[in-house]
Amino acid sequence: MLMTYPQIIQSVINNNGPCGSHFGFKNFQLEDYARGALHDGLVLGHDTGGGKSLALFTWPALKVGFQTEFAPGEPRELKPLAPVLLVVPGDLHHKTIAEDAVLMKAKVIPMNCQDDFIRLSTVNSRNGKRELPPGYYLTSYTQLTGNGVTPFPEYDPANVVGMMQILGLTDNDSAEYFDERGTLFERHYKRLSAMPTMTRQELSFALNTACQQYPGNEGMKAELQHSFDILEPFHCDVFNPGFSDLQPAKKAIVRGQMTLVMYNQYAASIGAGKWYGQSPGLKRTEGRIGEANEFVELNGADHTRCLAQKSADGSWGTYRIYLDPPYVEENIQTLATYTEKAAAVDAVEQLARKDLRSGGQSGSDFKVKCIYSPSLADLCQDAFAACAIDEGVKMKGEDTTVGTGVRQINAKFKLVLTATPIKNRLPDVFRLAWWATGARPKAHARFPYPDEAAAREQFATTFLISERNLTKERSSESSRRFKKLTPQVCNVHRLWKMFAPIILRRRKADFGEDIVTKTRHVVRAPMGKEQAAVYAFHLEAKYRDKNGGPAIGAQLQALRVAAANPASELLERPDGDFKTPGSPRAKNSYIPKLHSALKLIQQCIARGEQTIVFSAFNDSLDVLSARLTEAGVAHCVADGRTSQKRRGQLSAQFKLGPGRSPYQVMLAGVESMAEGHSYPMCNNVILMCYSWAYDKFEQAINRAHRINSVWNVSVYPIICDRSIDRKLEAMIQEKGDASELVLDGRLIGEQSSEVNLAELLEIAKKEFADGTIITVDEKELEKEWPALRSELSVGARAWRHKGLELIGVPDSAPVALELPDVPGNPVTEVATEPVPEPTRFHIPASKPRPVIEIKGDDINLFAGLPLFELA
Repeated sequence: MLMTYPQIIQSVINNNGPCGSHFGFKNFQLEDYARGALHDGLVLGHDTGGGKSLALFTWPALKVGFQTEFAPGEPRELKPLAPVLLVVPGDLHHKTIAEDAVLMKAKVIPMNCQDDFIRLSTVNSRNGKRELPPGYYLTSYTQLTGNGVTPFPEYDPANVVGMMQILGLTDNDSAEYFDERGTLFERHYKRLSAMPTMTRQELSFALNTACQQYPGNEGMKAELQHSFDILEPFHCDVFNPGFSDLQPAKKAIVRGQMTLVMYNQYAASIGAGKWYGQSPGLKRTEGRIGEANEFVELNGADHTRCLAQKSADGSWGTYRIYLDPPYVEENIQTLATYTEKAAAVDAVEQLARKDLRSGGQSGSDFKVKCIYSPSLADLCQDAFAACAIDEGVKMKGEDTTVGTGVRQINAKFKLVLTATPIKNRLPDVFRLAWWATGARPKAHARFPYPDEAAAREQFATTFLISERNLTKERSSESSRRFKKLTPQVCNVHRLWKMFAPIILRRRKADFGEDIVTKTRHVVRAPMGKEQAAVYAFHLEAKYRDKNGGPAIGAQLQALRVAAANPASELLERPDGDFKTPGSPRAKNSYIPKLHSALKLIQQCIARGEQTIVFSAFNDSLDVLSARLTEAGVAHCVADGRTSQKRRGQLSAQFKLGPGRSPYQVMLAGVESMAEGHSYPMCNNVILMCYSWAYDKFEQAINRAHRINSVWNVSVYPIICDRSIDRKLEAMIQEKGDASELVLDGRLIGEQSSEVNLAELLEIAKKEFADGTIITVDEKELEKEWPALRSELSVGARAWRHKGLELIGVPDSAPVALELPDVPGNPVTEVATEPVPEPTRFHIPASKPRPVIEIKGDDINLFAGLPLFELA
């Protein structure tokens, strides 16, 4: 029976398929996976919360095939017919194994290091390559590209012989270096009018002769002496000497110079790759003419051979032979029969050339990478038939270890999963599209740019509007052109045409599914009195870089920290600044922004809901954590200081939802927790301070706003009034506009111009100086803390009861914290209360909740509090 691609996709895990599951795909997933399966590679850009994890397993299975027949008693699992590599951030491994793989009924094999690959793989006796059995193999970005790699050793001038052994150098290399002295030191020989064949005495005579030409010019004589000192170790009493003619001391000098030169060459080339072309051609093997089994075999692709063979009746049969049975059902495919040898040979030659062009060909270009110690990617780059990259924006770096390491995976089928293909600026998508379309060295029909850094610059120049500073050009003494690229996109229709077959994009509004609403409530908090003084200090302080110029980036960072936590240890007086009056750091950390966050958390807990707080700075989370601990609020902290394994465990526990999770609040670092995680039962997101990156901001919010979210989601950005927060909020929106224009076809009414750091600093100064600054005295605000702490404590004690009531479970019913243990990634924390047996329940549809106390877009949490002007 013929099946459409959507029917094939549904058969992967429906009741009639291999898994025996009642799970069903959404209609948009069926459509998009079917469209994506028509290509050998693509960037799947489903909006956050669109179930991209399903594609992580489904799309590769569609490309390499999956098992459909099972022996009696054999578990019915999703089993690909070839090895598939899944690259997933380390803190999402627990979710991938314990949730996604269980949902898909697939077995995942962790591959954490080079030893794991050696242990799991076998050597193919035909081609000497290491091969893996079919299955899903899971690794992380760092495990794939950096872990277990021995760094290149530092040069030790006191141990030249040891360095030669490390670099694999011998005296033969020293002799070659010695023989090239005429080329290496050509400038010095010309200065002395000397020859490499001279004896040392002749070289000394050349020095004296040259010095006599510059009587009284001591500077020139010093330069001549310098050239002589460089050349002297290469000369002895023998005319036209060889390396073996030198004295031991001079040999040591030559060895040292040669080793240093070779070390610098090796160190500069470590990690670099170079493409080599192998002229496409067919390897022809023939049987003897006239024999009964006369044949002509043409070797094209790595995995196929095309054969024309004479039969007993004199006719010629043609066949395609597959060398790797896992890829197909049979080893030999019988083709047509011909009466003449020439026709049969011509047919198999055309077929072999087609295989040669289709990929995996022995006559294709190949890339050679220089390494000192192999990474996991170096060992397994050719071992997989398909590779799926989750949170693929991490591989965008042109020269980063992660970017280059991930992109060297040479699978035929390539899938990139990311909700934000354009992280901040348009060029971010270049490497994702290049790799997904085949990772070829030269431009081709699907992606018209080669594998060159210059091509990325050309791409940016083609599709971004540039600006010229005519004023600087006129005042410049040289003919230099002051030109820069802006974030504004041009040639939009050409860009859409190029990306349409590469990036499969779908926003939440286009899912065709009912999704809860996301409401943004801006909380504008005034500055504290001490905070305003600290902020004013860093506005006036003299920040200088190592060259004495303005260190604008450092000053802006200090202003961000002061707006978030003026008592932070990160705030210090700039080096060399002794005149700016005031203190760089406040003594009191209880500022209006912190009070706002605690007040919002108290309201969420009182409703029985969970809250996740995102911050770009760890110490802001620490201050908030200390107050929550004092109030007895169960919370967890997951930021960059928490290991990936531990973050995965905390995420799994927080995800259990109101009443079932041991945590009422999660304090999360934006850089660590903004991607991959899913909290459909948490409906409150608080943003303590913004990140510079647009994708981090957007994805952090969408951890809670999912396709399977249960309740409407409220987002609370807390903006410190009169601070840099307001401009950062506007800049993030501008970055989002460019992304929407390219990916979603949304035209922008107003073109936003990029603000450079100097302009941003001026805006911050103007923002702070305009009008009268209204501040809140931190000492007076601290008096509100005991009452708020009491409210938090009362709400925390009643939270479990209200949370269970919210999801429709009686408080008397036993509730189990079902935390599946994952091999190699165990969950150590358990429920705080013993429970006899788990109770399975269905979460009802969204129902009316208590009305939020504060209404409107802008929220003022300081009504009735005493306000003070900054003296």
